[in-house]
Amino acid sequence: MNNEQLNEIYELIKKTGYIQSLNIYREMNDESTKEYSLILVISTCPFYEGDAKVKFIFKNVQEFKLGDINNFYKVLFEIQDVSYRQLEDIKYYVNEIEYNMISFGCSDIEYETF
Repeated sequence: MNNEQLNEIYELIKKTGYIQSLNIYREMNDESTKEYSLILVISTCPFYEGDAKVKFIFKNVQEFKLGDINNFYKVLFEIQDVSYRQLEDIKYYVNEIEYNMISFGCSDIEYETF
């Protein structure tokens, strides 16, 4: 992922910012029995049909920390490229910086708008 894609992600987060769903799961196959992935869907407002939504898939999630998510705040995520540190399987560090709701490292990020 290059800087242009990270900037695009920041713009999408600023336009939306309300957590609609948060799912963490593990694929149980021969290739990745230890790897967890996280799916995060954020929207402009989850109570209205047709609002802009962004679905993020964070691959190989590690060091997962979850704070208080029982709220309805607009969140802001910071995504740092930490690939230069050469950590095993961690290229990005994701942190919700307004309310410290969630933080984790991951190896890859996929996203789509809908």
